[in-house]
Amino acid sequence: MTYKLVLLRHGQSAWNKTNQFTGWVDVPLTEQGVE
Repeated sequence: MTYKLVLLRHGQSAWNKTNQFTGWVDVPLTEQGVE
């Protein structure tokens, strides 16, 4: 039996960059987050 493991990481948002946490608001990604 063969398995495939896929790992994903979220992009950096404007709020992540300033150490603010999100959850209920869609915050735009920074240029680095889009990359």
